[in-house]
Amino acid sequence: MQNTNPFIRACIITRCNNLIKSIIDENTLFCNTDSIVSRVPLSLKIGTSVGEWKLEHEGYVAYKGANYQWYGH
Repeated sequence: MQNTNPFIRACIITRCNNLIKSIIDENTLFCNTDSIVSRVPLSLKIGTSVGEWKLEHEGYVAYKGANYQWYGH
């Protein structure tokens, strides 16, 4: 989509960024355009449809700079 209509792409990314900004708090360790890592469980709508969150990892995380590693559950 970014090659056919950069304005729609910019709107989608801005909406995603604003949604993540509304979720982050003092427990947030890391966030990006499409992800968020928190020290506490978040009440997010988990699913497989567009606009729903996907839970990829759950457990302990080691994080330093731009590097991170997950450890079990």
